[in-house]
Amino acid sequence: MTVNDQAPRKTYTYQPLDDIQHQIRLVELLPPDGELVWVKLHTCYLAKAPAFEALSFTWGPAEDKGSSFVVCGGCAIDVPPVLLAHLHALRQLPHVPLLWIDALSISQSSDHRVERRVALGNIPIIYRSAHRTLCFPGRHLSSLKAIIAATRSIGNYDKPISECLLATDIYHSTYKVTPDMLQAFGNAKGTINRAMVRDIGAFLGQQYFQRYI
Repeated sequence: MTVNDQAPRKTYTYQPLDDIQHQIRLVELLPPDGELVWVKLHTCYLAKAPAFEALSFTWGPAEDKGSSFVVCGGCAIDVPPVLLAHLHALRQLPHVPLLWIDALSISQSSDHRVERRVALGNIPIIYRSAHRTLCFPGRHLSSLKAIIAATRSIGNYDKPISECLLATDIYHSTYKVTPDMLQAFGNAKGTINRAMVRDIGAFLGQQYFQRYI
């Protein structure tokens, strides 16, 4: 039996949010139960929200829609495959904080277009309210690990690059790091080869890093 064969027949129904008072939904990643990823959604007011982390990722091709899902309250919620892969990785950690994930925290139903429009406008506020923002590196993870290992022995490398390598969190960083800065850093320190610069440049070119508002 495949994972898709185990998909619940019912689709999760979202309850409306109080947009005027900035209500949000936070995602609790439940303990592993086989191959299915189970979550629980918590509704709260942003001003009174418990500590949470925001997750940013690239959704991927439109044709992938409907090919992956998580289970919430015994019902299915479609999610992009890249998000499902990240949730699988996260649930291996000993502790996962509450998360704000646009694909789950915002109803993607055509019946909730107003909610989506309001929520998208509030994304910068939500990201800044989070304890930190996680940016899923996807296929660039190996290059990130290599570049961190290569620069770890340098005692005084530039702070913007340091924040980029250790946090990659534009909403909680003092600096905006660009591929050009990374290239200049590599040339000066002699620790980063061209392949690393190419891969990290592609990583920094993701949509997340264009959201510097």
